[in-house]
Amino acid sequence: AEFVQRSVKENLGVTVTIGNMEWKSLLKRLRSGDFQVSRYGWVGLPDPHTFLKLFRTNSTNNIAGYLNPEIDRLLDESLQAATEADRLAVLARAEAILQRDVPIAPLYYYTRPYLKVPVLRGLEPELNDTHLIKYMYWGDKERTP
Repeated sequence: AEFVQRSVKENLGVTVTIGNMEWKSLLKRLRSGDFQVSRYGWVGLPDPHTFLKLFRTNSTNNIAGYLNPEIDRLLDESLQAATEADRLAVLARAEAILQRDVPIAPLYYYTRPYLKVPVLRGLEPELNDTHLIKYMYWGDKERTP
């Protein structure tokens, strides 16, 4: 938060005050629209619908208050698509609208660096950053030429 605060001040000349509150209080404030800028994150399944549905008019997670009947229609249409390719094409159209309208402006993305030995197998990139030990194992040592 302090890094974002400093960056916004240095790059935009805008003074940002940081407020800290417990999660339930933050959600109540966000859902009532009582904020100017907020930290908010979302983790979902590795599927575009998981993220795009946040912008549905009646979504309780639509904290930006974004309203676009075309997005609602496309999300509904994607659920009725005959094939996976058709579904993804419809969702791509919805995403293009959101990119045009810019209802949110992400300032940063969560990252988590890892240091692992090359022989550890089963630790793969995963959207929710969940790595179950039961899928990890020691492989053969990598050989150098």
